[in-house]
Amino acid sequence: MKIQFKDKLEICEQNYFTYDAPVPFKGDLMIYPAIVKDYYLFYSLISCFTIDKDEDPNGEGFGLTDLQYLFLLMRKDKELSFRNKFVNLLELVFHIENGLYCDNENCDHNHEIYSYKQIRQMVGQVIQELDNKYKDIENGEVLKQKEKQQKMYELQLCPHCHKVMRDVIEFEEEEGKLPQIHINGVSINNSEFKELKRMYCYQNLPDFNDEYMDADLKKELEMATKLKSGNAEQPTLERQMSCIVISTGLTYKEVEQLTIRKFTSLLRVADAKLNYLAYKVGEMSGLVTFKSPFPHWIYTRENARQSMLDNIMTFDQVQSKIGDGGITT
Repeated sequence: MKIQFKDKLEICEQNYFTYDAPVPFKGDLMIYPAIVKDYYLFYSLISCFTIDKDEDPNGEGFGLTDLQYLFLLMRKDKELSFRNKFVNLLELVFHIENGLYCDNENCDHNHEIYSYKQIRQMVGQVIQELDNKYKDIENGEVLKQKEKQQKMYELQLCPHCHKVMRDVIEFEEEEGKLPQIHINGVSINNSEFKELKRMYCYQNLPDFNDEYMDADLKKELEMATKLKSGNAEQPTLERQMSCIVISTGLTYKEVEQLTIRKFTSLLRVADAKLNYLAYKVGEMSGLVTFKSPFPHWIYTRENARQSMLDNIMTFDQVQSKIGDGGITT
């Protein structure tokens, strides 16, 4: 019997997310959690996984699978910026570096990866050598281009078995066939890709929720959240790191190596504890009373995915609770 995604998610939360362990995906591929050191990189790339094909402004996503829509976006992107973002995201997810590898099983160096960074260095070296070789020769430019073409071809060959190497990250799209992604020889079809992007988002974004929600309700929730936050600005990463350091005793270097998931959790727990202690001191002093017990900082729900709908307010309800000083309690 096929395991439902929600059941897989619960298993992963208990066995992998909690311990910041990579999640087994397919073959040798593991889904690695993003760390604070890659905070800005992660948030600049994650939209490749969260983009909704059904919200395409031109309606081009309707009737397409998630992978078909992704390939459509890559085809439309003449400057390759979306394609490069997606490749960078896959590198981050699987802890790989795009490049070339030999898939010859009889080669002693099969699956040894030559990154594009290495290849670019080799290309630069070849060009420099050819420039020096032909600079004072008649018809040198013609001869140089001919040899350069041969050298560029040779760089695509395995230096051990001389078989043409494959790209570590390949996008396969053939007429009449559904598109696939190949990562170091492991094929990913549409259903697997959908699970990959969902799992990665749930792994790294504690508040992520891709369950269906009525469009009007979604807009209302977004507006309510905005109104509740008032003029509060999102603190910079540096300030968030400082909050962790001063609250936990961790060093900045140690904070850099935290997963973004744990980083977010630490911030919320530190804030919840501080608020709880402040309210408790006020209550015990007799200066403040509460209509109901203030939630204990240990037992407070820590992500919006669990509590978002528990105490839902409509836009009008939120507006009615806003006075000159903001939200009233």
